[in-house]
Amino acid sequence: MADSMTLRFGDVPFDSQLVVISQSEITQGFRSDGVTGSSLFGSFIVEINNDAKEIRLHDPESFVADSSWTPVPITLKKGIPFLEGVVSIRGEEPIPLVLCIDSAAGEALELLMRDTMKFGLPDSVESYHLGTGLSGDINGSGGQIHMLGFGGFELHDVPAAFAPAEVRSKQEGADGIIGNDALRRFNLIFDYPHGLLYLRPNGLFDVPCGADPANG
Repeated sequence: MADSMTLRFGDVPFDSQLVVISQSEITQGFRSDGVTGSSLFGSFIVEINNDAKEIRLHDPESFVADSSWTPVPITLKKGIPFLEGVVSIRGEEPIPLVLCIDSAAGEALELLMRDTMKFGLPDSVESYHLGTGLSGDINGSGGQIHMLGFGGFELHDVPAAFAPAEVRSKQEGADGIIGNDALRRFNLIFDYPHGLLYLRPNGLFDVPCGADPANG
């Protein structure tokens, strides 16, 4: 660990920061040089404009979202945001789930498999390597589900990953994880101080999950 470091995001310096330096072989193949979290996001209202490919930081004391945004309640647990969503695996009545948000996850949805899980599996699944995290390789299976819903919005025919909960996420009470293939279909505002996530569908909203936006 390196203490009292200065980080700079754009023209904004963040002084007196604690930086964790990983020397594990697991992290050497990551597609980025590191991960940032509450040092950047914890003190601001964070707007992620996926259309413009930019992040805007707003003062919590003065920020007011206009009526074009849909507010969704979120709960922070150990610094991780959770929201309530629903899934329909095969077209059955939607099943309420508690989902944590992981914008670094590439999949639209990862459902956590455990003895007490509330959902079944699609009729057809295939085993595959889901990725590599700080704990090592994550293996599971994948298949297509009928619907993922959150904040009053629905995404249909969603590719979903199914991973062992004890390997993928140890977050207590989480049924699954919403990843970037779902989140990037919205512009988002994370209002952590007031426990809200604001959503506004963007130009990718009608592009099928798992599809390359460049090819429609």
